[in-house]
Amino acid sequence: MKLGEKKIRIDILDPSYFSGEKTGDEFFGYVKRRWSRLETLGRVADPAVVWYTRLFVKKEAYLDRIDIDLRQGAKIEWLDGAQEIATYLGTKERIREQVRRLDELFHVTRGPG
Repeated sequence: MKLGEKKIRIDILDPSYFSGEKTGDEFFGYVKRRWSRLETLGRVADPAVVWYTRLFVKKEAYLDRIDIDLRQGAKIEWLDGAQEIATYLGTKERIREQVRRLDELFHVTRGPG
């Protein structure tokens, strides 16, 4: 998407894919209430949500993106947020497994939560 001269990346998700034991509407409602903020262009998800979705997908390329983020100064605490989201959605073990895999590949985490 382009706003004036500025390019803006927008990701559109199928919430039912990421919602675990909840419905897609419950996923979006939870993210809206707890893990997003209102910006000029609309509601924006916090980094913990982005990392939750990357961990959920179970592809090494998404783990690599988290590693790159961390090496560029992202806060490792965002993994705590991703795990908190997973606990609410009932996907805690899946995300915990991916956090372990992230640590095995890149040695960047504090270990599974």
